[in-house]
Amino acid sequence: MRVTRTIGIALASLFIGLFSISAAHVDLVCRAAAIAGMETRIQHVHQMLGEDVTDLRKIKLYISRDGDRLFVQSNYRSAISDEPGQRYEYPTKIAAPVGHLKDLNTLLANIAFDRPPDFKQQSELDAAMSKIEFYIDPAALDDHGRAPIDLTGAHILRLATDTMTLPSLDLKLETLNEPPPALIETLDGCCLNGRPPGQRNVILNRLDAYKISKSKTKLLSMVIDSTTSDTIAGSKALSAMAVTHKASSAKEWDAALDEALAQSKGQTLIALTHVAQGMVVVEDSKGAAKYSIPLDEFHARARRADVQLVLIGCETIKSAKAASIPVAVIGKYNTADAARRVAVAMETATTAKSLLAAIAHEKLEIVVQNGTWDKGAIGAGVFKRFPGRLVRVFRLWMMGVRHG
Repeated sequence: MRVTRTIGIALASLFIGLFSISAAHVDLVCRAAAIAGMETRIQHVHQMLGEDVTDLRKIKLYISRDGDRLFVQSNYRSAISDEPGQRYEYPTKIAAPVGHLKDLNTLLANIAFDRPPDFKQQSELDAAMSKIEFYIDPAALDDHGRAPIDLTGAHILRLATDTMTLPSLDLKLETLNEPPPALIETLDGCCLNGRPPGQRNVILNRLDAYKISKSKTKLLSMVIDSTTSDTIAGSKALSAMAVTHKASSAKEWDAALDEALAQSKGQTLIALTHVAQGMVVVEDSKGAAKYSIPLDEFHARARRADVQLVLIGCETIKSAKAASIPVAVIGKYNTADAARRVAVAMETATTAKSLLAAIAHEKLEIVVQNGTWDKGAIGAGVFKRFPGRLVRVFRLWMMGVRHG
């Protein structure tokens, strides 16, 4: 028997179950037909999710947002706790300010039950988690691919609008440096990814438009590190690209940069760097700065010299937030390791896509960030896999994209 109920029950003091009111200013669990002002949208989502279900393993959840409001709609009709054998007539829906509902466990408890679940109910819900399908509205994701609720624990992830499921090659939920996890999309092979998802074709077209040629690429090392120097000298490919210099003082480093740009006119210059607080910094073995130049000035000089610039560098979270750059890393990366990956990649690279695909492998994933392409740049983070997360070990920022 299908029962119409107009009032849901608050769970864990997070929600107030109400019927047919605006969700603009309250936390709301709705088991009625609709939330006032959202009738048409709810009808469209209902059609997209398909038939109503009463099996926890067949739950589908659509997660979206309206400004600062989280909106979740399910296809699940929950049981009425005080009327055994009876269920609500309509699937559960939730509306709340972003940030009020932080995790999937609380979300699913509110979707599935009208009061806090007992041990048996929670165990059944936990067992169903791997079968539950999550449909994410791309418009709800920020530029980093993070949803308005922590998706930790979700297994089946899809992109969808109010009216249709969107095609995507493969979605992955990854913790990138720090939680909460981000939703990323596979672009090519196992380990070349993009975020936010839903931009695959746009990102790939942009990467293909960035042309690279081994015979038209120079390499400038701006690190004082014998291991890196030995790596470059020991690589036939890298030593052939390297711009040699004997810079020591700040004036000499500035001159070395000008010379590298002059030799790279109409070509590509790969610069191995350290980055701190929005500055490209040359440090000695004790960490003392020998030379520094603002990133904006570095890029401006490259543009004036008609040089495509591939900047490979590291930086702290603090300096990443302070600098207007697309991808940041935690701590210092091993420049020699980065140089070795570039040497392998340059053997076959003809575009930014093939360069990044060659750098990536099963233990070193790349994430290209579409939202950081202002000022003609392509930003990509190179991540090493650690238990439970991916940690950025270096970044690439490709400037001076040519489209033709």
